[in-house]
Amino acid sequence: MSGLEFTITPVHPSHYLGEPVLLNLRLGSFDRRGRLVHPNLHPAAMGVSIAINRPDGRAVLFEPLVERLVVTEPIMLTDGKVLTDSAYIGFGKGGLYFDQPGTYRVRAIYHALDGSRVLGNVARVRVRYPAAQEDNEVAELMLGEEQGMLLALRGSDDPELSDGNAALQTVIEKHSKHPVAVYARYIHGVNAARTFKIIDNSAPGRLRVRKADLKTAQTLLAAATADATRLDNISKAQSLERLARAQHAHGDTTGAERNEQQAGQLRAAHR
Repeated sequence: MSGLEFTITPVHPSHYLGEPVLLNLRLGSFDRRGRLVHPNLHPAAMGVSIAINRPDGRAVLFEPLVERLVVTEPIMLTDGKVLTDSAYIGFGKGGLYFDQPGTYRVRAIYHALDGSRVLGNVARVRVRYPAAQEDNEVAELMLGEEQGMLLALRGSDDPELSDGNAALQTVIEKHSKHPVAVYARYIHGVNAARTFKIIDNSAPGRLRVRKADLKTAQTLLAAATADATRLDNISKAQSLERLARAQHAHGDTTGAERNEQQAGQLRAAHR
């Protein structure tokens, strides 16, 4: 017996069609002596596997778009203590996983250090049929390979993803009050906070650098993190931490410290 308990919970049990599906992941120990564990709960770190049973009857394995190379020391998880994380599982190497209405069943396995597998619970994710014309329009704008890739990467300036970025911008501008618009603000805000380097194919060897747009990032992320209905606290905290790093790099210590404090509060609220 592993002495571990692994559970997953959808951030929302019911989703709009086209809304990103995120999971909360939780690892706990019920061994009074404690258990030595790795802390890599995100499936991209390859310590957790996730299977999805779709409404059409197909069972698929979630394959993250990009695998994370992590080197972390094992930690002792004592009785009553938990590790938590959240993960976007809507898009990966298999494309869009939640692209039709219906009820999906999701199950995850934690691969323990001793080689055992800790089987998690079965979580149900419901994707609703669009109830209004605006829901249909937003779904069409969100359900695309490029949009899924942008969500998985948390934004990009890659010209190959320009149509996806344009679709997300349309959601922000045309459907600003729709609940799903918060995800578009989040992705564009996170991307604005990073410096992006582009190899110019028209001039071999030339590198173009797009500097971080801190004003745009702050505006978009302030709106995204103020949302109390859809975006989870871990995603909010991660976006503010990224923005704070960019602010530190540009000398805005006051703004960075303010965002770091808010990120800490969000992480504390998640536990």
